[in-house]
Amino acid sequence: YKKKIMKKSIDKKNLLMLTCLTMINLYMLLEPIFIYIYSAEAYSMYLLIYLDVELMLIFFLFLRKFNYSQKIIINVISVFSVMNAILGLLQYMTDKVLINFKEPTQQLTQLYLGGRISGFVMGDNGGGTLGVILFTVLLYKYKKNKNIFNFSLIFVDLIFTIFTFTRVAYFAICVEMLIFIISSVKIRSVRELIKNIA
Repeated sequence: YKKKIMKKSIDKKNLLMLTCLTMINLYMLLEPIFIYIYSAEAYSMYLLIYLDVELMLIFFLFLRKFNYSQKIIINVISVFSVMNAILGLLQYMTDKVLINFKEPTQQLTQLYLGGRISGFVMGDNGGGTLGVILFTVLLYKYKKNKNIFNFSLIFVDLIFTIFTFTRVAYFAICVEMLIFIISSVKIRSVRELIKNIA
């Protein structure tokens, strides 16, 4: 009975989210008719963001109808993470972005430590953000099944994120690791907590 009630409430929330996102997207699509758009770039960026969010919601609801398990989705994300890291390594070796088809010879942003890799994302900071997002999923996968393969996935993604040279990504990974340690260790005292974090 509780499961049925929970399923109904989840379906209502999903329908509410879908309705709200559709209304936002319709409003934004019709906005140029009623309001003068001062910046076409900003308008198109926000429109694409909301459309992407709605499409992702529809995609995951579609996957749920086919009873795809959480494990399959996490495995797909793990494969994507490895491909992203391999692309980052190739970028670092060739010193080129490699995925900019309009300008194939585009060079990486250079720092005194080397070129800033970005993986499947065009921007340097975007690459770091992607690494952090993937890191969260890989930590979850490792927590569920602690083995050398899952640990190596985390290590490869960590190396990728380090070579994006994105400071906010470094900070985010530290916060994620802190949360991971606190959630996976039984804390009996403040001293033990500090020892585990160290």
